[in-house]
Amino acid sequence: MPGCSVKQWCVAVLLCAVGIVHPDRAGAETSLCDASAENCRTKVLNLIAAERMGIDVSFWFMDDARFSNALVKQWKTGVPVRVIMDPRANASKPVNATILSQLQTAGIPMRMKSSGDIAHWKGMIFAGQHVAEFSGANYSPYEYTPQQPYLDYNDEVIYFSDESDVVQSVMRHFDDVWIDTTGYADYANVSGPQPRVYPVYPIAAEFNFPPDDSYYNRLHPLVRAEAQRPDGKIDVTMYRVTPSR
Repeated sequence: MPGCSVKQWCVAVLLCAVGIVHPDRAGAETSLCDASAENCRTKVLNLIAAERMGIDVSFWFMDDARFSNALVKQWKTGVPVRVIMDPRANASKPVNATILSQLQTAGIPMRMKSSGDIAHWKGMIFAGQHVAEFSGANYSPYEYTPQQPYLDYNDEVIYFSDESDVVQSVMRHFDDVWIDTTGYADYANVSGPQPRVYPVYPIAAEFNFPPDDSYYNRLHPLVRAEAQRPDGKIDVTMYRVTPSR
């Protein structure tokens, strides 16, 4: 690995967590970026370019080389990068295979979802800037920015947060997956047991990480309770719903 070692990364992250280090944040703030009219891709690329401590990435597929090029560029300057991915996406997204090969050739550590359902969570953690970015959007040319605002776009909303409980929850979940040897396996540039990078933070109560957490069991009581209110109202936005319950 170029630049700092995993041990040095762990120490740097711990110093940042306790408030000893306060790196610049590339204008980070907690916000929702609306891809129907905003260029959310540029915001991610700016965060990548500004990061000096470590970047963690998870995706189902990535077929926009602007993201992978930016990650490789930072890796080559010595910024640690870790990637969680799922090569099963290659069957329907062939460009993803090219991106995975690029990241692997660069030497970036990669782990993959090896069993069960697909790895479907998408996001990045910028350790030095203490920022997390995540959404339902894939790292595609058309999911982070509109082709024509409000007319030709994918309806995605990307969340950026520098709130400590949010960032630390995502850090904890990434590390939980990174060291998982039952549902995940080494893919490239890693071997043997993997260390945690971050302190073992608690996961904030508002987070729900399926399949370990049941989305249905959490949602269903809210739906039932709302239906029993005289002023009850439920707004829903979705791509698809398949369970009949």
